[in-house]
Amino acid sequence: MTMATQEQQTYNLSLKAAAGQPEGSGALTVEFRFAPEQPEVGQPGDDPGDLFLVQRAGGGHTLVVSLGKAKQYSPEMTRRAGGGLGKWLAENGAREAAIDLDSLPAAGDAQGEYAQALLEGLRLGAYQFKRYKKSEKAAPEITAIVFSAAGQPTNQALVERIGAITRAVMLARDLSHEPANVINPVSLAERARQVAEQCGLKIRVLDERQLSEMGAGAILAVGMGSQTPPRMIILEYAGQDESSDPVVLVGKAITFDTGGYSIKSTEGIVGMKYDKCGGVDVLAALQAAAALKLRPRIVGIIAAAENMISGQAYRPDDI
Repeated sequence: MTMATQEQQTYNLSLKAAAGQPEGSGALTVEFRFAPEQPEVGQPGDDPGDLFLVQRAGGGHTLVVSLGKAKQYSPEMTRRAGGGLGKWLAENGAREAAIDLDSLPAAGDAQGEYAQALLEGLRLGAYQFKRYKKSEKAAPEITAIVFSAAGQPTNQALVERIGAITRAVMLARDLSHEPANVINPVSLAERARQVAEQCGLKIRVLDERQLSEMGAGAILAVGMGSQTPPRMIILEYAGQDESSDPVVLVGKAITFDTGGYSIKSTEGIVGMKYDKCGGVDVLAALQAAAALKLRPRIVGIIAAAENMISGQAYRPDDI
């Protein structure tokens, strides 16, 4: 995630694996509890991620986070609990928090899955898109120290895996939130080239001439009304066996969808920048695959166009 500037403020929560409980760091201690069957004063609420702050007798504070009802305990509930924690840390300007993975209730052989869900939720819960909101204050850098009080070695590989997954999710969120005057088919293709270069992906971008030559009438028709022509973005992650049959991901990236001459209502047209989410998710998935060094070969195809109105736009009943 990028550092905060006056024009861009994105909370930056990083994970750090520790061999044991950090001493003298002043980090906020985090504790996880199930919600009681009957509401009790001083106990967490029913919703995963509900939390309250408790002052410790010896000084300092403990943040108590609800995991929801014990009978509903699942990785998804744990992810939601982590999301609530991440959101609280970001909104309250916390600098450092110490998280004992042993404080998660035992889940047998699936314990690692629960720990991963918690840390995914933690990182993603702290995410905020503030690129176009000016602030004189830089966003705080938050460090979540992950450890095992029982002396179990904290898995650095788990922390790195969570980083790769959540960075890809944040890429998708960032691009999805960008307005149509920033992300159009051409600029999306340029962003894809940057990701491909950083991750070692192969990339090919087909322009409007190449699309016409191959007879791609549908995407050309959608983009006819826009001043920005369509692009077909093809990414490839080689995987561990380049000769294997690929997994193919296809995503639609309509960077803004007015509906064309079948124009949307005033209410319906708001938020149509999000019609590109399928395409940016494919880009993010390829980034994650490369970072995680997944085994299968993966091809991602992104059909990018802007559906606008002009004298050149596609009309209903056109062929």
